[in-house]
Amino acid sequence: MLARLTTLFSDGLNQLDGLHWESAKRGAFKIFITPQLFRVDCYEMNGDDMNRFIDLGSEFGCPLYDPQVRMRLDVKADRE
Repeated sequence: MLARLTTLFSDGLNQLDGLHWESAKRGAFKIFITPQLFRVDCYEMNGDDMNRFIDLGSEFGCPLYDPQVRMRLDVKADRE
């Protein structure tokens, strides 16, 4: 996932370390990863960039959990 993340955000965001990226124009994000969790904290990012995280999670079978609505959005279940 981290290698794919590098590909997705190599266009204008600076990688400060393995899990922290930022740009003066596009905001910043920090990744938290465990064997059971992939969490992204975004700061001042636009929707298109944030959707890249949803796509990344889908590629690896990690459905989105939206804490604002307290709902897990399982893409496979939503398509049926």
